[in-house]
Amino acid sequence: MQGRSLVPLFHDGTISPATLWAELGIRNLVSARTPEIKWIVNHKTGRAQAYDVARDPHEQRNLADRLSSDGSQKVLADFAELCTPRDLANSPPPPATQPLDPAVREKLKALGYVD
Repeated sequence: MQGRSLVPLFHDGTISPATLWAELGIRNLVSARTPEIKWIVNHKTGRAQAYDVARDPHEQRNLADRLSSDGSQKVLADFAELCTPRDLANSPPPPATQPLDPAVREKLKALGYVD
């Protein structure tokens, strides 16, 4: 997934809201947090939880059954599209590295970061 620039925070102190994603693979869970709703979906069983983050910050009332029936499926589909690793063979090569300045190298060596 591509990151996004935080530069607007330095100019006007704001950044547009975005969906935050998390995955706990060992438990088969995918989580999506929008400014309004937090979804937690088991991608093996399809079991879902959804919470109103403003009205229920302690996640006591599961709203998944009351929200759109395809909400959890959309979470899984969006996660697969946005967060699944892409084919690295077709990725552009990393940028070339610049030689390390000798003074910086000495400082890093003194700190034990390089030999």
